[in-house]
Amino acid sequence: MTHLIWSNEHRSWWRASVAGYTADVWHAGHHAADEATARVSPNIRTSDGRGPKDVVVAAPELDADTFTITAIRRLPDLLERRARETVEAAGGIARHGGDPNWKPLESVLPLDECGNWMWMSFQRHGDRIIEAYKHHDTRGYLHLDQGGQAWRFEPTGPEECDPWCDKAHEHVKGRQVVATQMDLADALKWARL
Repeated sequence: MTHLIWSNEHRSWWRASVAGYTADVWHAGHHAADEATARVSPNIRTSDGRGPKDVVVAAPELDADTFTITAIRRLPDLLERRARETVEAAGGIARHGGDPNWKPLESVLPLDECGNWMWMSFQRHGDRIIEAYKHHDTRGYLHLDQGGQAWRFEPTGPEECDPWCDKAHEHVKGRQVVATQMDLADALKWARL
């Protein structure tokens, strides 16, 4: 059995000979199990904490005598599911950055009001996944975790630097963003202003 390598960092498959990445599974490289395992370190995490940087995914048996047209058409979905399951089994988040999650918003607003919001992204903070929604009219943001708890993001550490500052920017190193809980009514009021 051959294996493919899914890059959770790049949300793509490794190409053959480790020559870049591809979103097209048909152009993904095929590796022997020992080769794929040697190339992937399960301890290296993505820069945003989504989980392991790369995972090894078992490819369908290539030595099968025949494949039906239906099986061939389903192959990309099958491999995507295997990649997602492998990432999640390793404690990671297998969602693509562009996969909207409306459940937190739908849990705090009537469905007819959800159409006024755009899903923007998600971020991981500790063991929480926080979704970002932007109001169509006001452009205000609402950040909700999976339980519908509202959050705000506040920078900590040194102050922002003026973009025209001629200093070496040593005074802004160490700046971080901290997520803190916020009252839902206040968060909705602020986002709708």
